[in-house]
Amino acid sequence: MLLTAGVLLASCSEGSADKLTTTNYQCEDLAVSAEFHGAKRVLLSVPGNKLLLEPVAAASGAKYADGKGNEFWSKDGAVLTLAGQPQRHCKATF
Repeated sequence: MLLTAGVLLASCSEGSADKLTTTNYQCEDLAVSAEFHGAKRVLLSVPGNKLLLEPVAAASGAKYADGKGNEFWSKDGAVLTLAGQPQRHCKATF
């Protein structure tokens, strides 16, 4: 799902009281940036695409998905699943 600048700006201004944090990850062959908007959503920047994921239930850690097969789960590192692709294990980069 590609986001236009207007949609992106609108989503960032909603709940502006939420803490915004950004973490960069190396997910095997992909460099990914995760912009966490509190616990409400995460905006993932993957090469050539931006994905806005909402929180979903998880036994532990924080898990986000969009209902299209894209998931990001941060727990002891992170796991990225892009629709139609195998899981990628991620490590935070600094």
